[in-house]
Amino acid sequence: MNINQVRYFISAVERGSFSAAAADHYITAQGMSKAIADLEHEIGLQLLVRKNRGVEPTEFGAKFYEQAKLAERCFDNLEGFARDYVLPADGAPSLVLLICAPSFIGMGKVSTSVAAFIRKNLGINASISFGPPDYCLTALSDGTADLVITIGKASIENIDCDPIGTIPCGAQISLDNPLSRKKSIRLVDLEGAHVAFWPDNEFFNESIKKRLAEKGAVIDPIPLEADLEDMTNLLERGGALFLPYISAIEDEVAHSIAVPFDPSEGITAPLCLLGNPKNQSSKVQALKRFFMAAQRFISESKASEILSQ
Repeated sequence: MNINQVRYFISAVERGSFSAAAADHYITAQGMSKAIADLEHEIGLQLLVRKNRGVEPTEFGAKFYEQAKLAERCFDNLEGFARDYVLPADGAPSLVLLICAPSFIGMGKVSTSVAAFIRKNLGINASISFGPPDYCLTALSDGTADLVITIGKASIENIDCDPIGTIPCGAQISLDNPLSRKKSIRLVDLEGAHVAFWPDNEFFNESIKKRLAEKGAVIDPIPLEADLEDMTNLLERGGALFLPYISAIEDEVAHSIAVPFDPSEGITAPLCLLGNPKNQSSKVQALKRFFMAAQRFISESKASEILSQ
């Protein structure tokens, strides 16, 4: 299986015909048909039903399509990361920054954007990666990472935690759910629905739990495993997944989309910069000073908008 076959299959499903899909990729309809047939032969299951007026996915093909879209986005992120990566110049300081968040679609785009942002504003080359809380805290303690950005407040002994802004929140909702067609949602829209927390991020989840309590919301989110099938099952039941809302990576995932909360609801998560007090290097102090200055001169709403982009 290769990425071209996956792309061809996605196009065939979305266009409903080999000829239309072939035109999109500048190949012949025969070449498109053969690529899909080879893919089916390799998998051992039929993906598409050939009809007189086009093609449509089998039951397996429809499920394979959702996974194929996910794979295509991950591959695009990987290509973008490799394309945009800049090797550190000789003698230039390099900052190792971890973002405390589980893997998600668009993480490659976020990595390159954050690295470019730091390089542009501070002249510092940065290596950006992601990890769950335990991994990030260990890296900070043993010096593998210079700093950690958390989505949600973290109170950890012997670790500095400086607030640097807030980020808006939203809910991942199935495209079959009427709420997915709204520009924004309110807490009352989720009352009575199956609602889950963002997997593997207790900092974010604890912040949201506290905010819901302050609002008196009649919502009791449950934990969710970091598994695509579990998330898909939750969404298919009309449920929703609380998560940070980052407009720059608003993509469909597993036939679902993120919808932001109405700003008047005040459902935001604090962004914090974690540092090891023993690490007082110039690159660490430069990033800390930049964020502190930004807080003084940029309104919270404007900072939130910039950070979410």
